[in-house]
Amino acid sequence: MLNISLYNRKLMFVKKMTIMKSFKLVFLLIAITTLGGFVWSCSDNSSSDTTTDSFNREEMLSNWADNIIIPSYQSLRSVLMF
Repeated sequence: MLNISLYNRKLMFVKKMTIMKSFKLVFLLIAITTLGGFVWSCSDNSSSDTTTDSFNREEMLSNWADNIIIPSYQSLRSVLMF
C-alpha cells in the first residue's frame, strides 16, 4: 500500500513538472516571438521605397468630404435640431 502511494506521489510530481516545463516553454516562445517582432519592426529599412503611383489622394479625400461626410453631417445635424 505504501509503494502505491509513493508511486502516485512521484507520478503527480512528474506530471506537475511536465506541466511547468510546458508553461515555461510556451512563455519562452512567446517572449522570443515578441522580442523578435520588436526587433524586426524597429529595424532600419535600407531599401529605398521609390514607388510612385498615379493615384490622386487629394481628389479622393475631396470626394469623400463633398459626397459622404458633409451630407451625413448635415443630415445628423438636421435630425438633432428637430
